[in-house]
Order: sequence, then structure tokens, then C-alpha cells
Amino acid sequence: MPSPKRPPFLKALLIDTCVFFSGAILGLFLAITAAPGSGIAYFIGFSMLPLAFLFGRGLWESLAELSAIYHWIFRLFKHRQTTASQPNQRPPGSVLPGSFVLVLSCTGSTILAGLVTAMFLTETPFGIVMFRYTLLGLIYGGLCWALARQGFLRDEGNIPG
Repeated sequence: MPSPKRPPFLKALLIDTCVFFSGAILGLFLAITAAPGSGIAYFIGFSMLPLAFLFGRGLWESLAELSAIYHWIFRLFKHRQTTASQPNQRPPGSVLPGSFVLVLSCTGSTILAGLVTAMFLTETPFGIVMFRYTLLGLIYGGLCWALARQGFLRDEGNIPG
């Protein structure tokens, strides 16, 4: 599969910013519909997706670094003569592996937020709140993952493949 072309820095920064703030707006809207009048639910809803996005980005880069170390060690021991002197670098513009953790971090944060909201802050039935929060996490995380796989979410680009 050919590697996707990375957008220019300012375009990628704008996309990151839009994804970050759209998560806050979507989470706040969900909290308003799930627990009207609850300031704590509003705060949880407003912060759950942006924090999950930031956490997922850090986890994504950490997994990519671990993957690079694993592949380097594997090549070192398996093909000592050919690859020890030639480290394999990612092609310019390629995307870091492990971007699926964005789906996991977003879904996990919305499930936790949904549990807190459903158990303590709302009169809405538990199952409905959990369904809405989980669905939002899956959709938002899936969008982040798709953007990452297409190269629209910026990475540092200094991790070897």
C-alpha cells in the first residue's frame, strides 16, 4: 500500500485543532442531552474526548517507538550481517503504526464518562446513556483513526520504521 502524502504543517495543525475542539463540542452536546442542568456532567462531557485525543496521540507515538525498537532488535539478531549497519527508516511522509489506539482511548474515555453520568448525574435510563456515550466514542475514535491512517494527523516523523 503506498504511503499517504502528509499535508503541510499548517493544514495538519488546523485539522488537529478542529478534531480537538469538535470533540469538546460533541461531548458537551451529549452531556446536555443526557443530564440537563448538571454542571459536572457538562464538564465531563466537555473534557472527555479532547483528553482522550491527547492521551491517544501520546500512546500512538509510544507504541510506534516500541514497534520500531522491536523491529530493530529483530533485524539485528535475525539478519546481523545485512541490517546491522543499515537501519531501516520509514519512507518520508509515511504514517506511524499503531494509530488504532485512538479508537481505544476515545471509546474507553466515553465509556468511563458514560458510567459516571449514568450512575450519578442523570435520570435517563442507564442503557440509553451508555449506548450514546459508547457510540460517540466509537465514531469520534474511528474518525481520528481514519484521519491518522490517511496522514492528516501530524506525527513527529522521527521514528524509524
